[in-house]
Parts: sequence; structure tokens; C-alpha cells
Amino acid sequence: MAIEAPHDESARGRAVWAARVAPRPIRNRTEHEIALDELMRLARLLDAGKAGKAEVEAAEVLKLLVTDYERRRFGDLKTGGTPIEHLRFLIEESGMTPSDLGRLLGDRSLGYRVLNGERNLSKAHIRRLAEYFRIDPGYLF
Repeated sequence: MAIEAPHDESARGRAVWAARVAPRPIRNRTEHEIALDELMRLARLLDAGKAGKAEVEAAEVLKLLVTDYERRRFGDLKTGGTPIEHLRFLIEESGMTPSDLGRLLGDRSLGYRVLNGERNLSKAHIRRLAEYFRIDPGYLF
């Protein structure tokens, strides 16, 4: 979801740019960060009084997309589910493999064993995962 800034900074150039950027669902952390950066750029235009109707509308749509992504990502963690389901969701959302998880935890095979219920997460693992995914450790207890 790479969003390239408009090359023509005139009001008309920005409007043409905003109209051609098709809104798309945000599917991962990278796209989320890009969308937040773009939303901040649009907010600066709004604050400076340089935003036209197209930028205002683009900001409104982008805000909806960001909110939807955050509800999907963080809402799934807050409502029900087991710690392993939460971990599976985080791994899938971030594009990790079980091997990647194992390497993050310190042993490549550990990712498979944790996800298959053969091994529990230690407090040190939970701390490491919470820092990596930037979540409350309570989601993994």
C-alpha cells in the first residue's frame, strides 16, 4: 500500500492525486504504519489550512481504514480466545512462520512446539513476544 505523495502541490494537483489513490484494506503492520504516516501528512495539511475537499475526504476514508485494521488486530486480542489463538493471530498478521517464532524465542523448533500445545510459553517468552508485537503481556497468559 505504498502511497506516493502528490508531485503537484497545487490544490488541483492534490485533488487529482487524492482522487486516483484507491482505498484498500490495511492487512499488516507495515501497511498500517504507512497509512498512519499518510494520515499524519494529511492532518498537517488540514492544520495548515492547505487541505482541499479531496484531502479532507481522503483523510476521512483513511481514518476508517486505520480504525477497521486496529479493531481487527487489537479487537481479536481483547475478546475471548486462548493465548495460543492470540499468538497464532499475531504470527499470521505479521507474516511470521513457526520457525521465525522459534528463533524469536531462542530455539527454532520451539515455535512449532508452542503452537502445537506441546510446550507452554515461559514468562521470559511472553515478555519477549509482548515487546516484539507491542502488546500487553496479558494477552498471552
